Amino acid sequence: MEALPIKPNILIVDDSRTVRDVMADEIKSLGYNVQVAGSGEEALKIIRQELSRIGFIFLDMRLPGVSGLELVNKIIALKPDITIVIMTSYESPDSSIDIGESGVHGFALKPIEPRYIEGYIRRAVKLQQYISYHKQLSAALKGEVNELCQQLGKPPRYKSD
Repeated sequence: MEALPIKPNILIVDDSRTVRDVMADEIKSLGYNVQVAGSGEEALKIIRQELSRIGFIFLDMRLPGVSGLELVNKIIALKPDITIVIMTSYESPDSSIDIGESGVHGFALKPIEPRYIEGYIRRAVKLQQYISYHKQLSAALKGEVNELCQQLGKPPRYKSD
C-alpha cells in the first residue's frame, strides 16, 4: 500500500462547475494541488493518467451516466488505497455504500462549507499515515517471526496477510 503524501493531489468530481470551482479555489488556497472532473468518465481518465499522484477524491454521489457506487468500484479497482469522500445534496447518504468496505471514507453534505474541507483532507492524511505505520509494523513483525522460526527449524504459519 502506498502512503498518502503529506500534501496529496486532490480530485474533485462533480457535474456542477460552480461546486468544482468553489471547492478547487478553497483547496488550492490551503496549498494542495487540485484537479477537477465534470463526469465519471473524465474522473477515470484523470486517475489513470495521474495514478501515483492522486491521493484523495471528493466525489459527487449523483453524476450523469454513472452511479456513485459504480464509480467508486471502478476507482478502487484502479487504486485500492485512494481516499474517497462522497458528496451528496441529500440528508441521508446512499445506504448501499458501506464506509470502509467500499473504499469510501466518509460522506459530506453539499455544499461543503470551506472551513470543513481541510478537516476532511487532514483526516484522510492521518488515516493513510496510520495505515502505512501499521503495514510497517506488520512487516517488521513478520520478519522477526520468520527469523525466529528459521532458528527453530520450523516453517512460519500465518492465519492471514
